[in-house]
Amino acid sequence: QENYLFLVHHEIRTSVDIAIISENMEEKKKEIAEEKSCIFKERARMKLLFDIAVELKELSEMESCYLRGEMLFEEEHKRYGELSEKLKKEGYSVEQLEMFKLHYHNRIAEIREKETAVRREERIAKRLLEELMPAETEKQHLREENRKAEREKQPVL
Repeated sequence: QENYLFLVHHEIRTSVDIAIISENMEEKKKEIAEEKSCIFKERARMKLLFDIAVELKELSEMESCYLRGEMLFEEEHKRYGELSEKLKKEGYSVEQLEMFKLHYHNRIAEIREKETAVRREERIAKRLLEELMPAETEKQHLREENRKAEREKQPVL
C-alpha cells in the first residue's frame, strides 16, 4: 500500500519517473540540511541570551524575597539586576526570549518532520527501483562494494 500511495502521490507512470523522484529526494535532503543548519546557527547566536533568561527565571523567586525585605538574598538581587541590564541593553525581555526559544524548537521539529518524510519517500523510491530493475541494482551494488574495497586499500595519510 505504501508503494501504491507513493506512485499515486507522485503521478508515476514509468521507472524513469521513479528515478527522477529519487534524485529529487537527494536535492530536497540537501535543502533541508541547509535550512536545518541555518536554524541551528540562529539559535546558537541567541544561546547567551537564552542562558541569561534561564538564570533570571531561577533568580526571580529570590528577587521577590529580597524586594519584600529579606536581605539574605542581596547577592542574588545584584546578579538579577546585572542580568536584567544585559537583557535590556540587548533589547529583549525574558518573555520575548522564551517565545524565540519556542519558535526555534517548533522550526526544528518541522524540519525533522520534513527530513523523516523525505527519507521515507527516498526509501520507497529506492525499493521500487530495486523491484523494477534488480539486475541494474545488483551491478550498482557491486560497483559500490568495489569502490569501498579500493578506498580501504589506499594508504591513509
